[in-house]
Amino acid sequence: MLIQRFLAFGLDVSITGMLAMAALRVIRLLWPEYSYHSLCPPSGLFAVDLVLVVLFRWPVAEPMVISAVYVILSTRLIGGTLGMWAFDLRMLSPESVRPPMWQVGVRHFLSYVSMFVFFLGYLWALVDYRGRTWHDVLSGIEIVDESEASRFLGDPGSANPRHPSRGA
Repeated sequence: MLIQRFLAFGLDVSITGMLAMAALRVIRLLWPEYSYHSLCPPSGLFAVDLVLVVLFRWPVAEPMVISAVYVILSTRLIGGTLGMWAFDLRMLSPESVRPPMWQVGVRHFLSYVSMFVFFLGYLWALVDYRGRTWHDVLSGIEIVDESEASRFLGDPGSANPRHPSRGA
């Protein structure tokens, strides 16, 4: 399953990269005079100027924001990212089939911590007996294969208190 997770991550990075490039194009079409080197934002609206300054002065911000929105919304809507769906992986919390948005947001934020510490949080999956990364462990979210999803939650008739039909 680790290879599936790695490939899903690569696909998701590609998707968010394309979304970030598209967003940057839209910003440049709307404000052609704005560039990385301009000293004052052109819009005159404080909120728009603040967003533009953050996006252009700190180039990592745009992909991080777009990535967070992509992961949180896709997980909430379809139970995982498009990369996860392509490789039959699902993101589950012990309490429900789809984790709440706040839990996915926490996991996504923690994934940056896993990445910025020399990818040690990701490499941890090679050592963990369930193949979990730091952000999986700390957020309480499980990434499981589609075939294992029913086993993770259990049958509605079983005594598994974690199954959503049990009101856990």
